[in-house]
Amino acid sequence: MKRVEFQPIGALLQEYVDEVKLTEAFRKIEIYQAWENAVGEKISNCTINLFYNRGILYCTLSSSMLRNRLYFNLDGIKLKINQLLGYGAVEKIVLK
Repeated sequence: MKRVEFQPIGALLQEYVDEVKLTEAFRKIEIYQAWENAVGEKISNCTINLFYNRGILYCTLSSSMLRNRLYFNLDGIKLKINQLLGYGAVEKIVLK
């Protein structure tokens, strides 16, 4: 076996992630974690399902009163999620 140039483990892992096309899956996980941090623990516990597709974050909540309360602060939540991520991944939030 021939020796090749040294590469940092981070570069090798990034190359593998790109090769297997896991980047989008990791991005979704980051967005879901940012939702939990942006809305807090209580609202996060009432979140039944999160789904992200093409810039839209779909959130299913267990409480209609909570959904109505969050509806008036969607722009603030979207801004906070994008700030936590460091880039503008979420363009719109849809509450169900």
